Amino acid sequence: MFTKNELETILYTLEGYIQGNDDDKLCDELVGICDKIVEELDPPKVTITPQELEGDISTVTDDDYGNKVDRLVSNMAASNDNEFTHDSEGC
Repeated sequence: MFTKNELETILYTLEGYIQGNDDDKLCDELVGICDKIVEELDPPKVTITPQELEGDISTVTDDDYGNKVDRLVSNMAASNDNEFTHDSEGC
């Protein structure tokens, strides 16, 4: 297994060699090798959504979201519109 420093040195050398070479077939092969080295040096980041952090995302559907919005709207409509509430902006 190569160290990170060794991979960076190999990558730098290959990229320099590609720039000064007119052998298209060889350069195409070397570009592929360079891409693999870059992947080794900087593996792709895994993105986890907030839903995945909460649990199994396969159980969440658009219907669940729609039902939650409907419940929120109905709760808002059920509140007493004549009751004074404090404005969060202080107005």
